[in-house]
Amino acid sequence: MARCYSGPMLERLGIKDRRELVVFLSLILLVALTPAGKEASHPLVLGIYRTLIIVIVGCYAWSDRSRLP
Repeated sequence: MARCYSGPMLERLGIKDRRELVVFLSLILLVALTPAGKEASHPLVLGIYRTLIIVIVGCYAWSDRSRLP
């Protein structure tokens, strides 16, 4: 049976749980979507952009507060 190597690879990027993976992927999509130019005013693209920002804020707002310094 094949062994999954994605866990150690994600840990190299500093991703320890699913919340951090969601934030990382959302940031990648935001960076890819930002240089859209005039196409960014399309309602679908604008909705995706705002949803990604809300996802990032939500992930950190509802995270486990006991780990905060």
